[in-house]
Parts: sequence; C-alpha cells; structure tokens
Amino acid sequence: MVKVRSLEQTQKRAAYSCLRAYLEGSKTLNWFLEMIRYYGAHGRVLSQAFDQLGNYGDADRYSEAKAACEDRGWI
Repeated sequence: MVKVRSLEQTQKRAAYSCLRAYLEGSKTLNWFLEMIRYYGAHGRVLSQAFDQLGNYGDADRYSEAKAACEDRGWI
C-alpha cells in the first residue's frame, strides 16, 4: 500500500522548506513567492511556517518575506 500525503501536509512541508531556504540565503524572494503561490500554501499553513521560523536565519529576510506575503493577502 502506498502512503499518500494530504494536500495540507504537502503545503506545510513546502511552506516550511521554501521559507527556510530563503532565510538561509540560498534562494531569492521571487523564488520563494513563486513556490508559495505554486503550492497554494496560504493562510494558516503559511502563518505557522513564519511562526516556527521566527528566529531562524536573517531577520531582514524574514521581515521582507512576511511583508511580501501580507501584501499579497496570503497571511
């Protein structure tokens, strides 16, 4: 039997992984925003990723990413 992840699990994993990659500096803001849009990781899922990674990586990048998501109405 094959185990299949739910859509919400996939979105959570994508939001967390993409945000972490951006905060580490290995990806650009445009890449991060495109991945979040692609996976549809909006609302509570994206908000939880920001909460979990609040003290991770570059604080300026964190603020920039959060502001960009808020401007688009994703959180």
